[in-house]
Amino acid sequence: MAIVTDADPVRRTSTLTASSQGEDSLDAGPSSTPSTNTQLCAPRTDMVLGYNPLDGIQGLTQLQVKSLLLQMSFALTSYNYSAIDSYNRIGKYLMNSALLVNKFYIKEDYFETYGSQGQSAALHQGNAWTGKDSIYSLQDFFSATDVQETVMFQLLNEYYDELLRIGGLKAQDKPGTIMGMLFVTHMSDAKTAQNWRSTGSGNDIGGTKLGSYYGLGRYAGLVLSSPTGVE
Repeated sequence: MAIVTDADPVRRTSTLTASSQGEDSLDAGPSSTPSTNTQLCAPRTDMVLGYNPLDGIQGLTQLQVKSLLLQMSFALTSYNYSAIDSYNRIGKYLMNSALLVNKFYIKEDYFETYGSQGQSAALHQGNAWTGKDSIYSLQDFFSATDVQETVMFQLLNEYYDELLRIGGLKAQDKPGTIMGMLFVTHMSDAKTAQNWRSTGSGNDIGGTKLGSYYGLGRYAGLVLSSPTGVE
């Protein structure tokens, strides 16, 4: 996993009450997922402290989305809104610069000029930030906790739609499978996640196997959002 140092969402009503229990996907990626590292599994007791999203997303209930957000942020940054890793992924959910360009927080021309790596990367350039939501610097982004949560919720909606469009998600998928695939997508992209599901091959930028993220996302569905907390 990454080494971390301190340094209006789309509203989609969900009426699902689906259980996360059931058979996992038999595709190559899910079938080859390694045993989940329990040290990276969020404690169920932390659910009372977790961020409450406005709603569920298509395919997941509000509780399941909350569970996934909790698990992602625990595994990636230990809930640290001011995190930055050696690849300049930032915030509680280790968002990369390309995502922040797409969300209009970082100017595209600065991103094209300075890129995303190293101390001279765009996000370290004060003038690279657009000022959207009063964010004019990296430190402003770290302080904008509500913005980080809103953007991540938006991203999960977008990941779901794109995965469904390209076949990375299937109609029969259980919530645990969906949550695993959403975590894989966040640490890569939808096309890479779809390929991982089909082949079982793929790593994030730091070399972590994508299956590790899938297992953690699935844990959020099987345990964190389970009424009993057990599989």
